[in-house]
Amino acid sequence: MGSALKHESVAIDDDLAAEAQATVRHEYLDGEVFAMADMKLRVAAHNAFCYPDTMLVCDPADERPPVQELPYFIAEVMSPATGNIDQREKLLHYRA
Repeated sequence: MGSALKHESVAIDDDLAAEAQATVRHEYLDGEVFAMADMKLRVAAHNAFCYPDTMLVCDPADERPPVQELPYFIAEVMSPATGNIDQREKLLHYRA
């Protein structure tokens, strides 16, 4: 019988510290880190940080680049490579 692959959980502070030094951007989703690409969105209700393809922020209280928390509009470009994640995990996070 095969053994299950064990994933180590990453602490938020460790992710943010690593992100400050990284040359490649990453998303943080409840302890897991995924390589990504500009403005990071924090979804506190799901303990997640994401990179939407497009995000519009209008609230003056949300003026802390590179992490935003109060977007007015979020758009994801659907592709065969990312469509499933965008339609499941990210949509769930964005609706929080």
